[in-house]
Amino acid sequence: MTRTYDTKRITWEKNTFYKMIRLYYKHHNNIEKELKNEYIELYNYSISRINACIFKNKKPVCSKCKIHCFNDEYGEEVRKIMRWSGPRMILYYPKSALIYLYYKYRY
Repeated sequence: MTRTYDTKRITWEKNTFYKMIRLYYKHHNNIEKELKNEYIELYNYSISRINACIFKNKKPVCSKCKIHCFNDEYGEEVRKIMRWSGPRMILYYPKSALIYLYYKYRY
């Protein structure tokens, strides 16, 4: 039973990060076309980091994690995107934002 929950949680986290990148890209580039390669590369890197998380079953949201697993090159870009997109998620993706708050205060 726990396995299904974990899989849903990880899938949710990957989808939410994609939404954050897409929102950032859309507002900073004034277009809604396909993501540039740099953003696709950043998304793929972040997926690999989520998959490699050492906490597995008890993974906290990234903002509450004591171990920051992104390297310097991608880490600053991820922080910039999350800081900008995070507060705006409630307007564009309210369900994802509420689920994030649930996970943030649960773990």
